[in-house]
Amino acid sequence: MRLSMGRIGWAALCAALAVAAIAWISRPQPKAPTAKIDASWIPMPPDSMDASGFATRRLLLAAGSTPEDDALTRACGSHDSDGASERYRAVIGDPLLKRDARMWSVDLRVQGSQIQVTVEDASFPLHPPPPGARDGTQPPAFAPRRYWLQKAELEPIRAAWAEPALWLAEQRDVDCLDGRPVFLEACVRGRYAARARNCDSAADEAAQKLWTLLQKRFP
Repeated sequence: MRLSMGRIGWAALCAALAVAAIAWISRPQPKAPTAKIDASWIPMPPDSMDASGFATRRLLLAAGSTPEDDALTRACGSHDSDGASERYRAVIGDPLLKRDARMWSVDLRVQGSQIQVTVEDASFPLHPPPPGARDGTQPPAFAPRRYWLQKAELEPIRAAWAEPALWLAEQRDVDCLDGRPVFLEACVRGRYAARARNCDSAADEAAQKLWTLLQKRFP
């Protein structure tokens, strides 16, 4: 049986197309880009805190006035060792108009599976200083307290801190000086983030929950 050149050419074309199809199907598939996962104990806010923004600059001024000498705005990223560190700090308390309002500074330093917690009294001196006070200020209600705890023991506090309205939402007004004092900041591997939520009605429920959990955990 004699084959025409046309039939031979058509068969060759079909074979070539079949080979090309097999090669296309079996080609290495490009991997989908992996989303960057925030592996920090408390997830960092998604924004970059661009200092050209007004709210960010006001926030940094508020950070400089919070009651602690070792402010994270100055310490975060200043040492090579900070590249592997995680530190979180909250200045939080009762609404300032509440009688005998209390305010704490709570510092959390992550060390592997453990966290070192330091709790200090940061209440404003709303009452006259006692007789004999040298600098005219009111002494703290209690001496600094330090704890070593496992991460799992602080999971309720971590979850309350990470509430989106409290920690992850964009910074809004920072000029309110009354209401509930709520200032949160973090330094994770040299990267700094902070939030001030005074007079922020959207965050007040979450702030109250965090404050209640802190008082129950560190009475």
